[in-house]
Amino acid sequence: MKKRWATRSKIGAHVHGSLSDSFRTKDRISHIFSVWSVRGAHRSIKDFYQAVEVLGEGSYGSVEKWRCLASFNSEDRFVAVKRIKWSSTFGGFWTKHEQESSLRNELRMLIVLDHPFVIKCREWFEDPWRGVYFVMELCTGPSLQNLLDNICKETQEARHKCLPRLRRYFREVTYALSYIHGMDPPVVHRDLKPDNILLKDNSVDSCAKLIDFGLASVTQNVTEQDIFTQGTMLFMSPEQFTNMHIGGDVTEDMDMWALGIIFSWVVTAVSTGSLCHPMMHIGAGDAFNVSFQDLYYAYKSKTPWNRALFAGEHDSAFHIMDRVLKYDPKGRARASELMREPWLKVGDASTMACAEMLRQGGVIKNISSYHKLQPWERKIIMLVADNAADSHVVHLRRTFRSFDTQCNGVLSEAELREGFERNDIELHTDFLQNMFRAVDPDGSGSITYHEFLAVTLGQRILSSEQAVSAAWRNLDMDGTGTITRDELERAVGVQGAKDVLEQIQYMYQRRRIESITYKDFERLVMLVAKKRASLPQSNNNKSNGEETCISIDVDCDDDDVTQEAELWASGSASFRRILRSASVSRWTEMSIQRARKSNDHVAKSLRLSMFRNKSDSDSVAAELARRQGSALVE
Repeated sequence: MKKRWATRSKIGAHVHGSLSDSFRTKDRISHIFSVWSVRGAHRSIKDFYQAVEVLGEGSYGSVEKWRCLASFNSEDRFVAVKRIKWSSTFGGFWTKHEQESSLRNELRMLIVLDHPFVIKCREWFEDPWRGVYFVMELCTGPSLQNLLDNICKETQEARHKCLPRLRRYFREVTYALSYIHGMDPPVVHRDLKPDNILLKDNSVDSCAKLIDFGLASVTQNVTEQDIFTQGTMLFMSPEQFTNMHIGGDVTEDMDMWALGIIFSWVVTAVSTGSLCHPMMHIGAGDAFNVSFQDLYYAYKSKTPWNRALFAGEHDSAFHIMDRVLKYDPKGRARASELMREPWLKVGDASTMACAEMLRQGGVIKNISSYHKLQPWERKIIMLVADNAADSHVVHLRRTFRSFDTQCNGVLSEAELREGFERNDIELHTDFLQNMFRAVDPDGSGSITYHEFLAVTLGQRILSSEQAVSAAWRNLDMDGTGTITRDELERAVGVQGAKDVLEQIQYMYQRRRIESITYKDFERLVMLVAKKRASLPQSNNNKSNGEETCISIDVDCDDDDVTQEAELWASGSASFRRILRSASVSRWTEMSIQRARKSNDHVAKSLRLSMFRNKSDSDSVAAELARRQGSALVE
């Protein structure tokens, strides 16, 4: 018993001590370990979750579906729990160092990774008898492997209809790889395969999630044969075959070779209805029916990949294969370079979604107001944003990827500025610097995905029941149904906890409060969201005297590209260009309705800010009169 307890505390403490200061998610990591120190290190997982069903089992453990006992919302009620048995790490009195290292690696990676296409870890528990439990977001969709198998059974016409969907999943996996390879130091997955790519749900608009980081490691030189050759044989790189007795460098180039094999499966699943290994002849290497000897001799003789498999494909598909299936590891393309390939850019909605979001202006206003909030208010928003549902932030996720021109999974100040400038929005340098200081107090010069969400989320998503409920569970560390002062201090600091409790006291006109309930927290989040929406917008734009901006509050969703809207009127010519688009008529109608409900001053501001040229005013006045039946603009 004592040995097990000593080991269980050692795993969490060892991982915490081994995390590099260079990781960009320090606040998030700190909060995860705070939760673990209260829950996972001393309490049973059954105090907070209830097992529902087993999703899969293996020799090391199982993956199960569990229900949150303290959930106030049906959308986030279920989680996926991966249990690793102690017997897989300890054999009698002896520790299996390889398995223990794998366990630590997976925990380390799950904690530090913050990316829209990487599985998110909520917390973990270390039971002294049953093993380690990783609590992660639940993906209800199939694996990419199952999807490819099912597509191969379809008719040729049906298979070709699946190509845009498969292209999107491949693009998302490549982006996730670019993120982990771009970390400092680079992280190598080492077991990249379709089975380790899950779809968030069963809808056609679902996104891909990279999972299973048990073999992941930073780049290093390995001399042990059994460690260097870890992975799935079909997706291992040539150097792992030819150098298996001497070891070698574990680098991100191994992942790139595996990505090339996956790409071959994606293309041939659609074109031939089979999963063809690129080193085999058609029909000789379908799916997993490839022998070790065949691959070994192909790699030993440096056999070129079989270009006949891609007959009829676009040149860009050949170009991708030529760039990643190189026998010299140093000659293989990086994932960030593949993101610029024409094949991956076909049907990419990120640019369009970004332009749509910025034209509405809600993103600008939310960014403008973020640094004006109190520190504890920003931390509350950060916590809620980290638990926002993927389906609620589709367009913000695409906007983030459109801004991330380096494809490293984080945004620099320069990338953010250039992203706005590509959409004809110029921001003051001081404004961006203030925003970065608020989000990035340690001055790393970049913001992560969940930090970007915190800065840009609108009022409705911030106060959504799903996000508030998930954030509450992170704060209610002991699961008592109330958040104590100590729990608040762990989350938002001593001064932040004091400010939160004073705000609750003011809300209820009470003298002293030492804990808050879920209803208190829900109301607090709604007040912060409303305060953020009501803050006046800074003069963020570089103005030449001719550009003005009006702001119209519209209560709407991100996924429908409907947030608080701002109509940018940068002179008559640009407005005529925007007016021709199908969607701006809706914005125009909303602005008119808002102006008609308000006083004459709003209508006058709308009229003056839109046009300064009378000929333009006449044409638009006629258009607005036709839409509303009355002349708003004189």
